[in-house]
Amino acid sequence: MKFWVVTPSYNQLDWLKLCVASVADQVSESLQIHHHVQDACSSDGTKEWLEAHFQDVKKSNSDNNSETSGYTFNYSSENDDGMYDAINRGWKLASSDVDVIAHLNCDEQYLPGALQIVAEYFSHNLDKDIVLADMVVVDINGDYICHRRSLKPFPMISRLWC
Repeated sequence: MKFWVVTPSYNQLDWLKLCVASVADQVSESLQIHHHVQDACSSDGTKEWLEAHFQDVKKSNSDNNSETSGYTFNYSSENDDGMYDAINRGWKLASSDVDVIAHLNCDEQYLPGALQIVAEYFSHNLDKDIVLADMVVVDINGDYICHRRSLKPFPMISRLWC
């Protein structure tokens, strides 16, 4: 299954590094992951780090055959009109053969195996279009604070607003 994950970013380099690593760690034999970071011209070294990471992934894929590596990466650094504009810009870049489009904020991370669970859910529930997930909230040291359950959208509100 092919995933396209977009991360909006602005001056959050320390968090972004963790986010990018958590997306790359989702790859498995059955998952191909493309991660696109849409940066809003950060001034904290983000653009330089993104370029270095892009070159590392490119080199790794050329050494190991990108068809089998399962992880690809790109980024764009340009002014935008906020987080949702950045997400939409990234989603517009997805190719038509992508199975799942997602976004993950730069201060968030996927737990190990998260996208495999999403892939399995979609393969058994072909009539579903969206998956929402719970989250774990941690402090700056990674220590557990609490968890938050995802809110199930109400069908009437979704039809009215979406």
